[in-house]
Amino acid sequence: MNPNRANSSNPTQKKADLKNQAPEKDMPENEEKQNHKTKKEAQNSDEQEFKQKYLKARNKTIDLFGRHMDNIKLKNEIKEQRDEIERQRKKIELAYNRARKRTIELYGKHSELKKATKRIEFQQHELLKTNKELEKKNREINDSIEYAKKIQDATLPSIKKMNKYIKDFFILFMPRDVVSGDFFWFHRKENELYMAVADCTGHGIPGAFMSILASTLLNDIISLNIFSSPAVILKELNSRIVKALQQDANQEQSDGMDISLCRIDIINKEFEIACANQDAYLVLNNELILIESDLFSVGGNLGNQLEIEYTNRHFQIQENTKLYLLSDGFKDQFGGSKNKKYGIYKQQELFTNCQTVPFGEQKEFMEKEFKRWKHKNKQIDDILIFGIELDSLEIC
Repeated sequence: MNPNRANSSNPTQKKADLKNQAPEKDMPENEEKQNHKTKKEAQNSDEQEFKQKYLKARNKTIDLFGRHMDNIKLKNEIKEQRDEIERQRKKIELAYNRARKRTIELYGKHSELKKATKRIEFQQHELLKTNKELEKKNREINDSIEYAKKIQDATLPSIKKMNKYIKDFFILFMPRDVVSGDFFWFHRKENELYMAVADCTGHGIPGAFMSILASTLLNDIISLNIFSSPAVILKELNSRIVKALQQDANQEQSDGMDISLCRIDIINKEFEIACANQDAYLVLNNELILIESDLFSVGGNLGNQLEIEYTNRHFQIQENTKLYLLSDGFKDQFGGSKNKKYGIYKQQELFTNCQTVPFGEQKEFMEKEFKRWKHKNKQIDDILIFGIELDSLEIC
């Protein structure tokens, strides 16, 4: 028996033999797998290490890039801060230059102001000195004016003396200044009474000088006992004024006066009146009569001709006959709601309305009307109204 054949004829044995022989064939494959696994693990380890190094390098790069960007940002911020600092420096420099320039200007102005202050102080000192001198001169002038008023008052008729001959009369006398260019005049000669109201050129001192001159000349003319007619007396007064002021030789000398002069005959109950550029009013039989004047004044531009003639007007004295002699100051006063002159028509209305009150109250009535009309306006002229109730005259 063939032993080899016998072995091959046993299938079970054959499988067992194959089984025992198989590992010998698989050994290289397992080893290869193991080596492959080992290589793969090594490869994975290398990759893992590379990845870690990459990540580390990447993070470092990112960090460095971030720092670089931070540096760039910081540099930009520093540059912006430097630019801002430069701008602020330029602003400060500009402001400084302006302030310096302003300081120089202020210093210059201060110096000028200081000089001006010194000039003002000097001027104030001089002004104070001048004021003291002016106050002294003003006192002297006022004293002189007050003394002139005493002299002018002395030339005016005595009210006490007039009361001896005129029972009912009033004099509304309101000088614009201390002394006046208006004056009233009164003289008795036997059974006749002479009275006048005059308005001289100018106000204050110049007018007062003219009034004293005119009053003195009237006294001289009456004392001669050769003139009795008011018109003739005015003509003589005009001649003397022209000569006294040398108006016949000096045409530029234009001082004169408007005047109303009346002569009252107490025995015969009549009077005559002459008016030189100055109207008068008469109440006769309860009627207001305007006594119109001649055009010419006494002296002045219209009166400096020696041949001038004035007009006499004659009236009979009846019961309740009243005469009003007056200057133009009342009618020329500005006032009222339209600030215009009082005017001749309102003045005539005033004298008409006066007849509704007792004669003794007419002065107060007129004075109130004047103040009402003038109100806050300045008085522009002297005011003089001489009112006489002619049937109240007596010889004492």
